[in-house]
Formats: sequence, structure tokens, C-alpha cells
Amino acid sequence: MPIEQQESKYHLIGLHCANEILKKGGNTMSAEENKAVLRRIEEEIFNKGDLAVVDELIAPDYVYHGSGGQEYKGPEGFKQIVTMFRTAFPDLHMT
Repeated sequence: MPIEQQESKYHLIGLHCANEILKKGGNTMSAEENKAVLRRIEEEIFNKGDLAVVDELIAPDYVYHGSGGQEYKGPEGFKQIVTMFRTAFPDLHMT
């Protein structure tokens, strides 16, 4: 998949810069670590629906600004986003 499509997909769900939203203990992640975490979000959270992984990966200060001024904050807000996507698109499978 071209990088433009990958970036577009991650913008859709507010994951355009994993270093800013993921739990990283104050350290900057390498590009490879960043990719690995985004792949886990894609596969384990969105594809499999394993919301327990959200608590492990999403930072407490994560904020997604949705349409209409809605905000989804922290791991709980991210879980709401995942649930909405999986409800609206039950056959969703990210690659």
C-alpha cells in the first residue's frame, strides 16, 4: 500500500503520529517501534476487537477531535471510537 494511503487510513482514526498518543514512558520511539505498535492497534484492536490492548497502548492524554466538536479522550475514548467503527462496519478488516 502506498504511504499516502497508509497515512490517510491512520488520520481517519486519529493515529497519524503514534509517538504523540502512545504510552512511551517519556522516550521517543524508533520508526520501527512506531510501526509495530500501529500494526498491533490495527490487528489486535480494530481487526480482532481486543479492547484490553487499548489500555496497554493508548496514552491517558490521547484526544481525538471528531466531527461536530466531539472529543474522545484517553483509552476510554479510543475504545468508544473502536466500538463505533466495529459496529458501523462489522466486516471491517484493516491491512
